[in-house]
Amino acid sequence: MMIIGGFEYDSGTDTYKGGIQGIGADTSFAYLRPELVPSGNAPDYRLEIERYANCPFQIGVAWKCGTIECEPVLGVCIDMPALPQRIYAAVLSKREYKGWFDLIWTRPTPLARSLAEETALALGMAYLNDTFVPHRSRLTQGD
Repeated sequence: MMIIGGFEYDSGTDTYKGGIQGIGADTSFAYLRPELVPSGNAPDYRLEIERYANCPFQIGVAWKCGTIECEPVLGVCIDMPALPQRIYAAVLSKREYKGWFDLIWTRPTPLARSLAEETALALGMAYLNDTFVPHRSRLTQGD
């Protein structure tokens, strides 16, 4: 797993503000802004970056995937022309810093069936009933 970005959550606007590095969209002006009119399978957030003041462009989308220890987990899909294929990542809480979140990426696995499951596999966990739980193989290690 690699940390490719970091965000601070603003509960007043339901927006994550921060930066992204290492994927060709290096910027300290990245935002996960809520979808104004959510519907059906539409994403919960739009991932936008700004290279110039007040000139955002979208590079991805994110969905609420569940929680880890009562903190939200967002599954993120980044897709832009500079990338050879989509990148799937997760926005996870930094336990030591309340209100701060890391954008974590890992190489995709052929086993994942959904963005939430891809996120869980990247974390070495399972995704059950909208919750991330320790994977059974991790529970048996060391026994």
